[in-house]
Amino acid sequence: MKFKISLLCMLALAFSCKQEQKSTPAEEETTEVSITETDQGEGLFDEEGIETNPEYSPDGNFLAYISDKEGKRAIFKKNLETGETIRLTEPVNWLGNLSWSPDGTKIAFSSDEGAIPDIFIVNSDGSEKKRIVDLEGLEFNPKWSPDGSKIAFNSNKGGTMNVWMIDLNGGEPLQLTEVSTRVNRFSWSPDGTSILFDSKDGGDWNVHMLNIADGTITTLTQSSEDENRPSWSPDGNQISYYSKKDSVWNLVIQPLRAGEPRFITSLERNVFGEQWSPKGDQIAFISHDEENRDIWTVRLTDGNLTRLTDDMEEEYDLTWSPDGNTIVYRKQSSDENLYKYTLADNQLSPLTTTANDEFDAQLTPAGDKLVFTREENGREDLMVMSLESEDIQTLVDTEDDVYDPQISPDGSQVAYVKISGNIPNVWVVPIDGGQSVQLTASLKGAFYPRWSPDGNYMAYIGVTPDGHEELFTVEMNGGLPIKITNARMVFGAVWSNDSSTLYYNTGSAENSKSQVWKVPRNGGITTQLSTTDDYVVVEGVSDDGSTLYLTLHNGEAFNIGTMPASGGPISTLVGSPHWDVDPLLSPGGEKLAFASNRGGAFFDLYLMHMEGESPVKVTDGTGNISEHVWSEDGNFIVFTKQNISADLNAINLSASL
Repeated sequence: MKFKISLLCMLALAFSCKQEQKSTPAEEETTEVSITETDQGEGLFDEEGIETNPEYSPDGNFLAYISDKEGKRAIFKKNLETGETIRLTEPVNWLGNLSWSPDGTKIAFSSDEGAIPDIFIVNSDGSEKKRIVDLEGLEFNPKWSPDGSKIAFNSNKGGTMNVWMIDLNGGEPLQLTEVSTRVNRFSWSPDGTSILFDSKDGGDWNVHMLNIADGTITTLTQSSEDENRPSWSPDGNQISYYSKKDSVWNLVIQPLRAGEPRFITSLERNVFGEQWSPKGDQIAFISHDEENRDIWTVRLTDGNLTRLTDDMEEEYDLTWSPDGNTIVYRKQSSDENLYKYTLADNQLSPLTTTANDEFDAQLTPAGDKLVFTREENGREDLMVMSLESEDIQTLVDTEDDVYDPQISPDGSQVAYVKISGNIPNVWVVPIDGGQSVQLTASLKGAFYPRWSPDGNYMAYIGVTPDGHEELFTVEMNGGLPIKITNARMVFGAVWSNDSSTLYYNTGSAENSKSQVWKVPRNGGITTQLSTTDDYVVVEGVSDDGSTLYLTLHNGEAFNIGTMPASGGPISTLVGSPHWDVDPLLSPGGEKLAFASNRGGAFFDLYLMHMEGESPVKVTDGTGNISEHVWSEDGNFIVFTKQNISADLNAINLSASL
């Protein structure tokens, strides 16, 4: 039996079960369904790999897109008349945000060919690729000025996401906006004299217009609602943006001269991803509810809405052909590919899956390596991947199962659990390879290893001779394990930032429901911190050590809460009638990641800014997300996604929020 404890199982059954296999909350067995023909889209590609970010050339003869069909992500260009496809860039770990120059001779894009994304351009035949922006920050989302002489882009140089610009005729990058929160989206005016952008500096999201020549800024929206993500009409006489009313985002049109803003959608489901048609007479957009995402168009003359897709899959990345007759988009079910809608007949193509399952991802503090377990042929091994080269090496290869790797604070060692003869114990191995050392020698079982922040101690859960599961600590430079609890059943443990205290979860004689307790590192008086009628589980500690982050369960829904680290009242941070679980605060404490099934049948990854914005779903609803971990710099999250199989995925946060 694997002694890895399932939090949700413990809560739901009040300490009466243990997890015998790795699974995600409320996980259901899935069946692969191949759809060979539908009336919802014509398959544009039939290739191995994932295709994203379709962008038409200005003349409509070519389509640029990103594909990982060669193992990593590269830019490809397809001749839409002949079908010929060529690769324009060498494969890299990450790239995105394609933007054709107005004359169609070049493509700008963002790529992480260094440590973090910078801005590049490449000729449309694949020649003369060069980096044009290399600031001390994340640079992405390049957009050409209408005359092709400049490129505006997003950068967080200085700590805040703002709009910058570089003149391609020479000169250094110039910062155009100086917001203190962040810019979510910007858009060039068709005449190139102004840029629309949004910010939340006044407390609510508002839309602003920047005059490029003199730097003056005009605020265009000042209602009591959040309004953001602006874009221009092709003739420059109107703008569109999103407005949040009654907790739903819909689309607004605002004339820049005479006339009042007006809602052009009033759906009871969120609207996003809008694209103006080239003639400016329609806007295509995506709307989603708890089950699916579909493509709609709205005619601006009379507000007539047309739903173009209606299925259980999800659509993204809309782009119009220059003649306005075709919309290309990305559609995904169990995997992803590119599709196009031609207003008449359409077709859906099945996608590929991988063979092996990967779990338990952990990033080194430097962010250069990823440690994880891989299940293959009925056994699990410990693997390490270089994030620069993506080379994968076997760190622990044994006939026994291994799981739950935990990297030391200095990044030099990995603790893990190995099961021999059905008994788990904790081992430690150098991250660069070498001999494993057994840390525990329990005859009943030891599991759930957790390093102290100073790296001097290891906490773990051990099974006592009478079958109780208690919290132990052991000094890493030698010494005997110390049992520090007498709770009969402990699950989960979180260190205080100063390595002096452990917070853990257990029940009591008066209340069998899980509550939060604390105990000194070397044992002593245990203190109950929470006393409620609900299940409460500690998940993490704030950077300043003053606040605990919790999962709360009232018997139906799971929510996320906080409480003082010294004990006291519990506050709900994320609440819904669904399961919101596994809260994980980013380094620096600005964002919170968590898993939730509020968006459908699967558990997706959600992000929210701690300043109080609503959570945003950042994964695609095609598999259960679990075991998410932040990079040390807070720029991305690694997580496990499980559907028919489980694969490791990464998401760039700056492109998602």
